[in-house]
Amino acid sequence: MSENAAPTPSPMSQKQEDFLLLLERRVWGSREAPQRLAEFRQSCGGSPTTAQASAEIKKLQGLEASRPKPAGRRRTDAPEGCYGVYKDGSIVLVKLSKPTEGKWAGYNFLTTVPIIPEQEPEPVRGEEARLILEEIQAEPSASATEFGRITRHCPFCRRKLSVAYLQAGVGIHSECRAKVEL
Repeated sequence: MSENAAPTPSPMSQKQEDFLLLLERRVWGSREAPQRLAEFRQSCGGSPTTAQASAEIKKLQGLEASRPKPAGRRRTDAPEGCYGVYKDGSIVLVKLSKPTEGKWAGYNFLTTVPIIPEQEPEPVRGEEARLILEEIQAEPSASATEFGRITRHCPFCRRKLSVAYLQAGVGIHSECRAKVEL
């Protein structure tokens, strides 16, 4: 081997390919990810090198970081309390819990608030939870007021609301109003 010969570039590893597919799914979605990976392979002449794969990984990580995060289980500024959200033409009453300690600290949990006392609260998860959190995040005071109007109880301290509060359309006790912007 002569001294001037350049080393042969290493082909993309299986680990890199798997990670690229994962990133493609996160950035473009499950349907487009395989096609995007195939396009990347084709743009590299069919067999990408380790360096090309690393550059593509950095590019995808940058795209992922720049995308706005959806309001998910961990992403809402709304305070702990109860909310009323319209979904499919009917109202859904939910309780938002935000643990501050333990392994679930920083997560948001939604459970239904049954109108009929005999019903058990049920967890709200997945896409439904994300959509409800988006609604709450968009208008926390309106969602909290809706809960108070329907249940006749403050969504934060759960004390019974007076007729004067309900007639005024407030739905939140005066001491609790600072929790959400009105």
